[in-house]
Amino acid sequence: MQRLFSAHQRAVLYLRARGMCQRCGCVLNPANWHADHKIPFSKGGPTELWNGQALCPPCNLSKMSDYTYLDYLPSSATLRKWQEEAVEKFIRHQKVEMLKPAAEREAFLINAFPGSGKTWVQLLSAVFMRRQGFADFFIAVVPSDKLRTDFTREAKQFGLILHGKPNLKVNLETMDGIVLTYGQLTAMNVATLQLWCQTRKVMVSADEIHHLGENKSWGDGFRDAFADTKLRLMTTGTPFRSDNTPIPWTEHRVRGDKLDLGGPGAYSYGYAKALEAGDIVREVEFHSWDGVVSWQDKDGQQFTHAIAEDLGAAYKELPTDEVRAIESARRRHCLNPEFSYTKEQLKAAHAELMRIRKRHPWAGGLIVCEHRKHADDVAALVREITGTEPVVVHGEADDYRSKLEAFQVDRTPARAPWLISVQMVTEGVDIKHLRVCVYLTRKKAPLFWTQVLGRILRWEKGAGEDQTAAFFQYNDGYNSRVDYRDIDGGTDAIYLRKYADNILKELELAIKGKERRVCKKCGQNPCICEKKPPIDVWPTLSQEMGLSAEGEDNERLFNGDSMSSADVNGIRPFAEAAEMNPARFLSLLRKTQGPDFWRDAYEHVTTEERNDSNN
Repeated sequence: MQRLFSAHQRAVLYLRARGMCQRCGCVLNPANWHADHKIPFSKGGPTELWNGQALCPPCNLSKMSDYTYLDYLPSSATLRKWQEEAVEKFIRHQKVEMLKPAAEREAFLINAFPGSGKTWVQLLSAVFMRRQGFADFFIAVVPSDKLRTDFTREAKQFGLILHGKPNLKVNLETMDGIVLTYGQLTAMNVATLQLWCQTRKVMVSADEIHHLGENKSWGDGFRDAFADTKLRLMTTGTPFRSDNTPIPWTEHRVRGDKLDLGGPGAYSYGYAKALEAGDIVREVEFHSWDGVVSWQDKDGQQFTHAIAEDLGAAYKELPTDEVRAIESARRRHCLNPEFSYTKEQLKAAHAELMRIRKRHPWAGGLIVCEHRKHADDVAALVREITGTEPVVVHGEADDYRSKLEAFQVDRTPARAPWLISVQMVTEGVDIKHLRVCVYLTRKKAPLFWTQVLGRILRWEKGAGEDQTAAFFQYNDGYNSRVDYRDIDGGTDAIYLRKYADNILKELELAIKGKERRVCKKCGQNPCICEKKPPIDVWPTLSQEMGLSAEGEDNERLFNGDSMSSADVNGIRPFAEAAEMNPARFLSLLRKTQGPDFWRDAYEHVTTEERNDSNN
């Protein structure tokens, strides 16, 4: 149902009121008056002329003084419990902070797992503060053009009309706000934003705030542009950085070895809590591939190493930088689509996707690649293996935005099963039918890894009860950790990955400031050495040459449980009969019947079959 009165309806309401407020009788400012629902829209009042009236802003705000934030929800929409708690806590916190001098105001931080609904929290908080008069302009800052478009479209459901074009040409009197990208925080735009914040009551909301430390100009530009804002909301699914770069307006408490986000200025909603809700995120099975890689460096020296081999132990005499270079080469060559490692992994991933499609016919898969040449080579391999045409989205692909949009909205079995991306499908991209991911990139930063994982974990209504996702990645030792601590102090990360301890250690470094990593060449953090251009093709023989890469799916990780692929495949017939993911089925059996119950039962059935055949 339409929430806002149209331009034609507004004109009729204004003329019918003879340009005067229908409550106090004052003369209305033609550029600043409110078309109000007599029966509130949130309570079922239609957006029709008989239910409309022309009011001056003070009268409309006075009329709304008894409203709660729930009155501003879209018609027939409901909130999850965590969203209600987060909005309530934000409102209480910011009503106090806005009374402080600008330099002393703290932002409210929401850390919620990707896919749990941060956007609605931002929009509901903004519309409440805007309509209640605590703010008269709303500015949202997001990482990408795609998220700007999505955010602007979503805001209309809340009656917020936001300027979503890549410029600052906005009428501050008639628009509710604007959506910017971090890339728009240029010196010229910062000056304009400063003026807006100095002359109006502005609420700013920053999404995926770890980007504010990624590029120094972004962080400084953000802090300078919004230094005088009245209300400040910072949201993200991965808020912390390993390079010790501070994020504006965010401070965190550390108790023992745990990060405390339970103070008055923060709210945390992790994966475990989202999983308990049952309709927010999915469980995930990790297919951890080991194997052997051989290559030759530019000097002709040959290397052969298992993917999970500890190269630090193998090359104790070498400096750390050289060991890391060998590790990087091993990862690069194992991901080369010319070798059997990648081919076999893609075959297994496609088989898994086809099994999922038997119960979820429009399910899709995501392949994350290194660069555009890699993506195009992988696309050719996918055509060869599957006989289908994948959707490739990267900066050089024709109409990549429209292709991504089409893949996102098409929920039919006829749609291409595979989406291949180079950093185009990470944070905030909501494609709920993605169920399988193949991680074909050397990037090992937990922030990036978590954002990619989040793309396949969003629960989709109507896709069945068991929506277990599958994540294929190389096993280079980072997933062999056994410390399952996580940032919420519980067991969130046990469902996500075995190397959660890496993330915790990076959090401790970033927050406690115990250590600053410095470049050995320039002695600075962050490094100020000239950055090398990204490698856009596979190394040639004159530089470095891959010789072979072979691998196998030897380990599965599910629900904090490590199991062999042989065990999972052995129990598959029983799991399929129960219409359940085999790793999930095996994990449940182990927990309820004992670790060896299924194997004993399987051996018993096999023995009976042999006896029957002999008789």
